[in-house]
Amino acid sequence: MSVEENRRHHPRAIVQQIVALTSSTCTGDKAALTEDISLGGVLVRTNSCVAEGSEVSLVVALPVEITRNSEVCVLCRGRVLRREERGTRAVVAVEFIHYDFLPQFQVKAA
Repeated sequence: MSVEENRRHHPRAIVQQIVALTSSTCTGDKAALTEDISLGGVLVRTNSCVAEGSEVSLVVALPVEITRNSEVCVLCRGRVLRREERGTRAVVAVEFIHYDFLPQFQVKAA
């Protein structure tokens, strides 16, 4: 097990979903694509100029692999822990500080 894996407090799921990443440090294109997600945070690819240390918010669907029950939509608020440039995009690691469940977006099982 690597040092990085030892630091993780929550299991991660590989999930690609398009999200809107909102930050007070940046205007313009706010689209981002998640790479992986956990209850503790998310890794996203973005064109956005969001800065390391800034606070961000995004709405994501937490998959069954994370919730262990059903997919749940949440409004997540977090802090950018790191930003790494990769070509024309950046990979941004966000640690969740708070999240609110959005029951109006839940899909009811038949």
